[in-house]
Amino acid sequence: MRNLPKVLAKEKKLCTGCGACLNVCPVNAITMQTDREGFAYPEVQEERCLDCGLCEKQCPVLQPEYSNTDRPECYAMMAQDEERQTSSSGGFVPVVARWVLRQGGSVFGAAWDADWNVHHIEITNETELYKIKGSKYLQGSAEQSYQLVKRKLEEGKWVLFTGLPCQVAGLYSVLKGGG
Repeated sequence: MRNLPKVLAKEKKLCTGCGACLNVCPVNAITMQTDREGFAYPEVQEERCLDCGLCEKQCPVLQPEYSNTDRPECYAMMAQDEERQTSSSGGFVPVVARWVLRQGGSVFGAAWDADWNVHHIEITNETELYKIKGSKYLQGSAEQSYQLVKRKLEEGKWVLFTGLPCQVAGLYSVLKGGG
């Protein structure tokens, strides 16, 4: 492997498996491969790699960016009891998701597939919200969702993305310069 695995070469466990590298590769030379312990890591198809370095440039582990603030804005909300009973985190995601969908936007979140694997999917109507409700407690595959989010935002659409902190960092990395 060429450019990509500097983070993996240092220490494999540093890679979060966020998939930012997969989303920024201009020639789709990167795939996410699951190891024997069940964690996904990037793998480069060397014959396709251009050695452009985008994967390293956009890696949130290699290029961390911390933009916390001393005085963050704070918002509060309360979902109805029935919503809280079928959701995680007090029902926050479905409440915000409905609003985004009513604006003509898209919602991206983790969903189970038929084989009980977790993948990020796009939801475009309220009847699909059940698919992304509830915590999954597994490393899920963001696949090409960062590219889709970027495209929707470039079109001026509202987007809600929910995921693990490493996936949000991966998304921010793709939005700021890659893919």
